[in-house]
Amino acid sequence: MVRWMRWPLPWPKSWRQKSEPQAAGPGPEGEPTGEAAEEKPKSLRRSALLFLRDLAIAFLVVALVMAALFAYTGVWPPMVVVESASMQHSNTESFVGVIDTGDLVLVQGVAAAGDVVTYIEGRATGHSTYGDYGDVIVFIKPGAASASTPLIHRAMAYVVRNETAGADVPALARLPLGAWSARSTNGSIGNYARGIWEFTLRDVGYLRQPQPFNATQGLLVGQVSAGFLTKGDHNTGPDGHGAVALDRIVGKARGELPWFGLLKLTLSPGDSGCCPQGWGDRLAPANSWDALLVSIVLIIVGPFLADFGWSYWKGRRKRRAERRESERPPEAPPPEGIPEAPPSPPSGASDVPPDPEVTDEDRTESAGPGAGGP
Repeated sequence: MVRWMRWPLPWPKSWRQKSEPQAAGPGPEGEPTGEAAEEKPKSLRRSALLFLRDLAIAFLVVALVMAALFAYTGVWPPMVVVESASMQHSNTESFVGVIDTGDLVLVQGVAAAGDVVTYIEGRATGHSTYGDYGDVIVFIKPGAASASTPLIHRAMAYVVRNETAGADVPALARLPLGAWSARSTNGSIGNYARGIWEFTLRDVGYLRQPQPFNATQGLLVGQVSAGFLTKGDHNTGPDGHGAVALDRIVGKARGELPWFGLLKLTLSPGDSGCCPQGWGDRLAPANSWDALLVSIVLIIVGPFLADFGWSYWKGRRKRRAERRESERPPEAPPPEGIPEAPPSPPSGASDVPPDPEVTDEDRTESAGPGAGGP
């Protein structure tokens, strides 16, 4: 059993970063700036505006994530919570990559029967999901109301009604002969893929046991002419509700977020699954509860650790720079007795001193009256 999951809103608020320190001093209006402004406590109005900004950013990020998930899956809501243990691969332990009680699973829309790879087809081609061959589908049980809680089981085979009142399973012909057998409508047993009553697959599931499927009865019980026979990985036999028609399929499972669906099941237990006993209910594997607790602690403490690490790194970097500056030797003064070099003349000036003033008498070599001149 699965339950639709609404996206939670726990989001870390370590968004703000302090601006680079500036020189302390009064601002244009007399207010302190730089380090002095950092030390000044924020007003209630400013704190409220910063909180609203962080909240708006968180909502925007969540909206973008949800939009991306919807674009990928084509289904709304795009996630379901697994309520029961029908897909587990163990009675007591959960595994990442396997659908366990309390996992959140993405659901991708299905438009045609060919969009679903059955167990038989996956075994022939090597296609596997969630620890076994084929795709896992989310569907409404045949005969149930469309608003019923959907099931999440593996699609084992696609069967089609045969004109002879039997059933055809064409994909069986793709398997090795030793991996299956079938009984035809006339009672003979062999490797028949068409006109059969039932078939048996060998080495099925994580327990590798033989598994019989009554194809004709599946079509009759499901009241369809074609559909998927399904089975939970943890169940001992195929589902008894009959073949699932395409229009009853909500989508196929694609990706998972392990453990976090237990939060939903703790607050609102499922109708037929986990967790009526609240936190730690034994209907979910014990290691899932442990992993969820560790994840919650990391989500809460993580932003503080990140901020502390960033501050520590910046402080260490600043101390290294100060230590290098203090260890740098001072510049030596010039030796005594050696005059300092005169300053360089300005650009365009000549090093040759100007000539003394020359008079007209000097040019003509004439003398004045005192020297016998005229």
